[in-house]
Amino acid sequence: MRFLCFLLLAGLAHAASRPNILLLIGDNWAYDHAAVNGCAAVCTPVFDRITREGMNFSNAFCPVPSCSPTRSCLLTGRVAHQLEDMASLWSRFHPKYRLFTDALAESGYHTGFMGKGWSPGNHKDHGREENPAGRQYDDFRTFMSTRQAQKPFFFWYGSTHTALHSFKKADGVAAGIDVAKIRVPAYLPDGGNRALCV
Repeated sequence: MRFLCFLLLAGLAHAASRPNILLLIGDNWAYDHAAVNGCAAVCTPVFDRITREGMNFSNAFCPVPSCSPTRSCLLTGRVAHQLEDMASLWSRFHPKYRLFTDALAESGYHTGFMGKGWSPGNHKDHGREENPAGRQYDDFRTFMSTRQAQKPFFFWYGSTHTALHSFKKADGVAAGIDVAKIRVPAYLPDGGNRALCV
């Protein structure tokens, strides 16, 4: 699994010591699949604006090539070999590990997520009622409507729209992708990847 992860700090001028935090994770979305990062085949104006006005990390390390183990590392700040069964796919989430989401909530942040949080796996086996990413919301608007005024927030947006299993043949052309502009990265074999677009 490859994914892009972007962290945006908002409202710095308003509350420099307690910024609002928005974490965006695109499932199975590689760094080079955005116009701002050099891809000529796609148009990503909203994402491009976010990177211009926020932060765009050009170097990152994925500790485990799989969903829930990588998210376990992200949430705990630990490397995979320190996380027992939490470093495997479809694992359980042990409460003995301190999470940055819990630390933020304990310090007064309004926290939550939508889409894919810590997943796939079972966080309830050890008594954790909520997903380690926080309380789940249907959308950002609902999350914000439950926030107390002046309380800083942390919101985890886990998009699965970029996951390979969600695409059907011809989606690329229907979305306006110019097949001739698709550049297959050097680390992948160029053997039919464009076929998904047409």
